[in-house]
Amino acid sequence: MKLRENADTEHETPEDWYGAYGDHVVTEGAGDVCIQAIDPQWLTDCPDDLPLIAKWGAAMRAKMTGEECEQLVALARAAWDAATDLHYYRERAVDAYLEGDLEGVVDWLRIAAREERKYGDDPAASALRAQLLEEETA
Repeated sequence: MKLRENADTEHETPEDWYGAYGDHVVTEGAGDVCIQAIDPQWLTDCPDDLPLIAKWGAAMRAKMTGEECEQLVALARAAWDAATDLHYYRERAVDAYLEGDLEGVVDWLRIAAREERKYGDDPAASALRAQLLEEETA
């Protein structure tokens, strides 16, 4: 295995990962409400969930209970936190690539893949691996 020459170091953003994550809350009044109903910018701007729950709850009061609002914000927060953590690991792999550190790239991509698999598969880590590394041919 070796570093790919002039690799494309662009990779999935936290917004991309969050946007593709398929979790939702089943409500009586609003049906299935996807976590993406909570804008990730709101999660970034409001580190405390209580005001966010109140804001979302006021907008959806007729359709969602307070408990459903809390559940939606909690799921969205967990997904957003995962998205930013996973992005951090991929960024460290890119940093290692730019430094010419094969071992560092492999280690960070291994961490990224392992952590991403906690949420299903690891498409973002695998895609970056294919961009940065190539198998040496004999």
